[in-house]
Amino acid sequence: NGCTATTATPVTQNITPPANIQASNDGPLTCLKSDVIITGTSSTNGSTFKWTGPNNFTAATASAIVTAPGTYTLSVTNPNNGCVATTNTPVVQNTTLPAAVILPPATAPDPLSVDLLSAQSVTNANYQWSLASADNSWSIIDGDKTATVLYQSGNVNISGIFTLLVTDKSNGCQNTATYTLNTASLTLQKTASLEFNAYPNPFTDQLSVTFKSPINGNVSVEIYGNLLGNRESILFNENAKAGQTYKVVFRSASLPAGLHYCVIRTNGKVYTKKLILVR
Repeated sequence: NGCTATTATPVTQNITPPANIQASNDGPLTCLKSDVIITGTSSTNGSTFKWTGPNNFTAATASAIVTAPGTYTLSVTNPNNGCVATTNTPVVQNTTLPAAVILPPATAPDPLSVDLLSAQSVTNANYQWSLASADNSWSIIDGDKTATVLYQSGNVNISGIFTLLVTDKSNGCQNTATYTLNTASLTLQKTASLEFNAYPNPFTDQLSVTFKSPINGNVSVEIYGNLLGNRESILFNENAKAGQTYKVVFRSASLPAGLHYCVIRTNGKVYTKKLILVR
C-alpha cells in the first residue's frame, strides 16, 4: 500500500588512545653502568606495551633492560578499542676516556733531589700516581692523588717510572699514562745555585720569602698545599737581576694548618722547602 515506517541505529566511535603514556630510562650508559632500565607507563588500566629500538631490539613488557645507546620507541595499546599511542626515550652513552697526559719537565732532576711532576689538568677527575725504580731509590713525597706530584729522585743513572691513572668522576672511565724520568749525570756542568730563605718557619699568618739569583732570568715563587697538592699562590713570576735580593710576602689567612711547600723555579732548576703553618 506504499506505507512507510522508519527506525534508526546509533553508530558510536571509540578511538580514545591510552592516556598519559610516558617513557623514561635510568641512564646514561657509562664505564660503571653497562645496562639501563627503560620504563613505560599509562594511566589506562590493562594497557599493553611494546618496545622497539637499536639493533632490532624488541620487548613486550612495561620495563626492559637495554645495553646499547639510541632512541627506544614505546607503543601502548588501549585494551578497550585497540588504539595505539607512541612515545620514546633516548638512552645516551658517556664512555669518553679522560685525558691522561704527563707533562715532561724542562730538565732532568738531580740525583736525590725533590721536584714536581705535573699532569694535564682534567675537569672533574681523580688522579692516582705511582712510582717505581730498579733500586727503589725514587719515592713519592706528596700529592699522589692530585694533578701535581711531589717526589724525590733516585740514585744517579737510575730511572724512575711514573704511572698516572686518571678517573672521570662523572662516568667512571679511566685512562693511564707512563713517563720515564732519568736523573741528570753528576758529570754535567753545574750552574751556581739560587740563594733563598723562607721565614719564620713554622709560621702563622705571614711568611717572608727572600731569594737571590746568580744570573739574570725568570724566577717563579709558588706555594703548594700538602695532601691537596694544588698550587695555592703565586708570589713572584718575573725576571730577576743577578745578585739582587728580592723579598715577597705570603699571607695565609684562608689556608689550613699543616704542611705546605715553597717551590722556586729558575734557570731550569726547582728548589723546594717544607713549610709548617700553625694556628
